[in-house]
Amino acid sequence: MSRRVAEKAGFVVEATLRRRLLHRGMRVDVWVGSPLRDEAGRRTRTGSAADGPGAA
Repeated sequence: MSRRVAEKAGFVVEATLRRRLLHRGMRVDVWVGSPLRDEAGRRTRTGSAADGPGAA
């Protein structure tokens, strides 16, 4: 998952591990994140049955 997508989904970056992984012969940074506590209970899937026809 890209960092931008994770941030839009309610995650926050907690750490950046510099040059942690070897990808195609190059060292790359890795970020560590977790969901925001306030957002964790509010996330819903798009297109769920609750969003369908007849939903209040």
